[in-house]
Amino acid sequence: MNQHPTYHTTNAFYAHIRLLWNFPEDDCVPAPPDHSRLQVFYQHFASTEEIQAVVDSPIAAYLIPPKDVITLQEARLGRQKLRHGIVNIKESFVYFIRTTLPKLGIARWCPDLNEAPDSLLNEACRISAIITF
Repeated sequence: MNQHPTYHTTNAFYAHIRLLWNFPEDDCVPAPPDHSRLQVFYQHFASTEEIQAVVDSPIAAYLIPPKDVITLQEARLGRQKLRHGIVNIKESFVYFIRTTLPKLGIARWCPDLNEAPDSLLNEACRISAIITF
C-alpha cells in the first residue's frame, strides 16, 4: 500500500504537537489554559498579524522571562518514546521553543479548546507550532 507523500510529515507534525502539549500517550486529556497566566499575552496582542510579526522578528523582546516557560521544562534530550514511535529531542529544538514562547507571553503551550479555532490564543499556538516545527 502506497502512503500519501505527506504521511511522514503529517506524523512528524502530530508528534511535535504532542511534545508541545506534553502528551506522551493517546489517553492524555488536555487541561484548559490558565487564563490568569495569559494576561501579558492578551495585553500585548490584538491581531494575528501582531503575533506573526513578533514570532518573525529575531529581535523581539521577551514579554515574560524564559525561565517562566513551563512547556518542555522537563524535556529529556535524546531519543524518547512518544505514542507508538520514537522522537529525537535535540537541545536546539527545546531552546528554540523555550525562547519563542516568551516573546508571545505564553508560559505553557495550550490552545483553548473551548474557544473558536481562530481565537487569538489559538492562533498564537498555531503560529508558534508551525514556526517551531
